[in-house]
Parts: sequence; structure tokens; C-alpha cells
Amino acid sequence: MIPAVLGAGLAILALACPLVLRRIVPDTSRRLTAAVLGGGVVAGTLAALAERAAGEATGLRLAGGGTGSLVFALLLVAPLSEGLKVLVIWPLYVWRRLGGARAGFHYAACAGAGFAAARAVAAALDADAWEVARAAAALPAQVLLAGGWGWALALRRSRGRWFATAWLASTVSHAVYVHALRLPWPGPIATAGPLLATLVALAWLALREGSARSRVSGRPSVFQALRDPPSLATLRDALVKRDRALLPHWIGVGALVTVGVAIASLAAVVWAAREAGVDFSVADESAANATGPVALLVGGALAAFPISGYLVARASDAPGVTEPALGAALAILLVVGVLAVTAPLAVVFALALAPIAFALACGGAWLGVRR
Repeated sequence: MIPAVLGAGLAILALACPLVLRRIVPDTSRRLTAAVLGGGVVAGTLAALAERAAGEATGLRLAGGGTGSLVFALLLVAPLSEGLKVLVIWPLYVWRRLGGARAGFHYAACAGAGFAAARAVAAALDADAWEVARAAAALPAQVLLAGGWGWALALRRSRGRWFATAWLASTVSHAVYVHALRLPWPGPIATAGPLLATLVALAWLALREGSARSRVSGRPSVFQALRDPPSLATLRDALVKRDRALLPHWIGVGALVTVGVAIASLAAVVWAAREAGVDFSVADESAANATGPVALLVGGALAAFPISGYLVARASDAPGVTEPALGAALAILLVVGVLAVTAPLAVVFALALAPIAFALACGGAWLGVRR
């Protein structure tokens, strides 16, 4: 009875998301919003049925949080979910009804909300309160991940390559997120939390695209950049500089600096925490008191990326953030590669933290580029 009530409440909450989205993006059609919301419900229902059939045929399940769960999420759950959402939105793209980037974000996010509502009902029908709780935690990610590639799809005719990249990033993030929700505690907080924070930040940047506040000419000072963050278009222009040659040696230097700063940052965090009496031996245990040590380690690792991005940008004296960003990406790939050999289960944490680490590196580099 309790799972049914919780699932019904969650489904109603998901179906009410378009009301909030239309307040943020008011220049959208109510009929199209209702249509994509209903299409999302149908897509979510089909996805739930397909996942159940595939699970019975292969013996793989999302439950448990093991390697099989991650494989199932990467190869079936996430591609199927994001692919069905695209099918809901694609007619609007073909008929040229998506409008601008903000409207594309809105319609795709509404499809994600309908999808989340159907998954909430499916969890309630399974009479599993924990699955309903996971569906609730997945609701904002379902909406934001769809909104991300919807934003890129609306710009596809002018910037075609970004949709495929956005959809692939959303699919991988979806797989990591749903897998992270099934990890032992404090895995969901340490893994899904930073990923969700990254999605919120990117959605905010996407929705302010084209607003009066984002159209600021010239390069601001460091304090202006902190007070008035750049738009996605400005960041894209800073990241992709076609009017100058790439500096490969600074990419290698950036990767080494990032790794070095990360090691120094983690060492400083461990030393300070040990002085404060924090016990890191519980960091790999499934207990509530492991949240603090894990959060400290995650914070120490992430703090290295804006610092290294800033240092490399200042040292290279480059007008863009390409080299520091690629250096950070190379460092992330090195870490993931090492973890894949030494600690495969930790790859999930690394993949979940990778987007926010890359964004922090770009932010630090943005503050350090030549003005």
C-alpha cells in the first residue's frame, strides 16, 4: 500500500513538472507540451516492459549495483530510455516546431518528466518502496538529461555535431546515475550527488543562453566572471578556437599538472582530516558515518581541477581554454584507465565525477585566460 501511494504521488509530481518548466520558458505551446508529456509516459511504459523482458532473457538486473548492473545500464537501460525520448521529440524537429534552444530544452524535458512518471508507476506496481525512492531520486536527472540533448537538437541545423555529442553524454550519464543509485551507502550521495549538481549547473547555463544577461561583450575580469558566469556560447567559443594553432605540449603539461595538484590536494585533505580526528578507514564501508570521509576525499579531488586549469591557463598565456580543458580531460582518462585495471568498481565514481571535474577545470581556465 505504501509503495503504491508513494508511486502515485511521485507520478503526479512528475506530470506537474511542465507547469514549472513553462514558467521558465513561457514562449512554448501548451498543446505540444501536453503531447510530448503524454509521449514520454508511453515511452517510459515501453522502456519498463522492454527492460523487464531483457532482464528475464539475460539474467541481468539493475539491482545490486555490481558490474553486471553497470553493463545492463550502459548497454540497454540508458540507450533505450534516451532513444525513446528522442522518438517522442523527433516529430517536432522534423516539422520545425521545436523553436529555439530554450524551447527545445523545454519540450525534451517535458518528455523526460512523462518518462519519469511512467517509471514511478512501474516501481509502485512492483510494490517496492526502495524502487519508488530511486525513481524519485532519478526524476530530476530524467528531466535534465533529456533537456540537455533537446537544447542541442533545437540547434542541430546550425550546429549539427552537438546533438550527437549531447545525446551520447546524456546516455552515459543516465547509465552512471541509475547505477549509482543502487550502490551501497554512501555511494549514491558521493556519486549521484556531484553528477546531479553538474546537470543543474549546465541546465542553468543553457536556459540563460540568449538572455540579456548572457550577451556581454568582451572578456570580463575575474571578479566579473565570478559574479556573471559566461553563457554556453561564450564557453564554446573559448573552448574551440579556430583562429590559432593548438598547443599540444600544454595539453600534456596540463594533464601532469592536474594529476600533481590532485595528489597534493588529496594529501592535504587527508593530513588535515587526520589532524581533526577523521577516520578514513570507514570510507569503504556501507555505513552512515562513511559519508563525511568520502565527501572530504571527493572534495579534495575535485578542488584540484579549477586550480590546475587556472595555473595552466596563466602559464600558457593562451587566449582560450582549449589546452587546459584537454589536459584535464586527458588526466581524467588516465585516472579512469588506471582504475579500470586496479579497482573496476571505482570506475563508476570516476565517470560520475568526470563531468563536474571537467567543468571545474574549464571554469578555472576561464578565470586564468589572458584578458
